[in-house]
Amino acid sequence: MKPFTALTLPNGTLIPNRLAKAAMEEKMADNDHAPSDELIRLYQSWADGGVGLMITGNVMIDRRAMTGPGGVVLESEQFGPRFEQWSRTARSYGAQIWMQINHPGRQMPAAMGQETMAPSAVSMDLGNFSKQFSAPRAMTEADIADVKQRFVNQDGAGKLTFGYAVSRLLSHASSTSADAVDLQLGDGSFSTYLKSLKLGNMMKYEYVPAFQSALYAPKPLLTGHQQTGL
Repeated sequence: MKPFTALTLPNGTLIPNRLAKAAMEEKMADNDHAPSDELIRLYQSWADGGVGLMITGNVMIDRRAMTGPGGVVLESEQFGPRFEQWSRTARSYGAQIWMQINHPGRQMPAAMGQETMAPSAVSMDLGNFSKQFSAPRAMTEADIADVKQRFVNQDGAGKLTFGYAVSRLLSHASSTSADAVDLQLGDGSFSTYLKSLKLGNMMKYEYVPAFQSALYAPKPLLTGHQQTGL
């Protein structure tokens, strides 16, 4: 592999080189949970260094469900200019920037003091580290609908503010300023999480009647994504 050669993905997206900044939890939001000056300067440093791809730290869909203090939250277009500046800064030398949007599910640090919910009331099993996470309550159907809608809302807000678009993963026809988004829910990517629901989900209703139905949940997300007009 030649690290300084460009890489064209199957959908036509061009990454200018093979150097990537992996997803980290920077925890550098301002007091409003918007991208801070310090966070933007950090991404400017990575851009100046010539990295070809930056995957952001968690951008939370709900300030009531955080993975730690200092997390960035995108719930509306209120702080759009800050997200736009973050995007422009990261892309100033042609890099791709992919936003990681997140809901922690049962991976909620107990120190945050926030209510923890998960598909079922199954706690994290990490041996001696398990006590660092609160025991979750089982999500209701209303909770699930709310979380899915928040992912959809952040998808739309992201188009108008940060400039990312799920469609860039699927097609190169998007005209946004954009790059991509990684859905995160709990202790893995959203799709992986759903595929492994049998490990921590004892729901009795429609979302997980059997393993072959475990991919039901992404469908409303994709449908909602299409409704944003991306």
